[in-house]
Amino acid sequence: MNKNIFKKKWDSLSIEQQPQWSNIDEYNSIIENLSSYPKIVNEDEILLLKDELKLINKKKSFVIQGGDCAETFTNFNSTSIKNKLEILLQMSAIIQYTSKIPVNLIGRIAGQYFKPRSKKTETRNGITLPSYRGDG
Repeated sequence: MNKNIFKKKWDSLSIEQQPQWSNIDEYNSIIENLSSYPKIVNEDEILLLKDELKLINKKKSFVIQGGDCAETFTNFNSTSIKNKLEILLQMSAIIQYTSKIPVNLIGRIAGQYFKPRSKKTETRNGITLPSYRGDG
């Protein structure tokens, strides 16, 4: 596996979807703090997923993608995540047992934390409002 594909310096790219932060110093402090945390997904997992997606494309495997794209902050907790994962695992077990082919799970969890939009505003029925970027 070629890990050189991860050597790109992402912070050199332009940010097209950045909201206007009211306190840039607080924002920079939060980003610095977050950058010290372990990665949510490591490079090996990304490369493994790419290989698994190739098998799916060749119809030698099956994918189930599930979760939420905009759950509210109040409904986002470890119990709701556990319940979603349990459903996905049950579905994959049934499909794998009946089809005899491997099943790959892709979870879409915590979608409300980042809502990319192509425009800063959206107009409907003559009313222009800021584009929705999630709760908070």
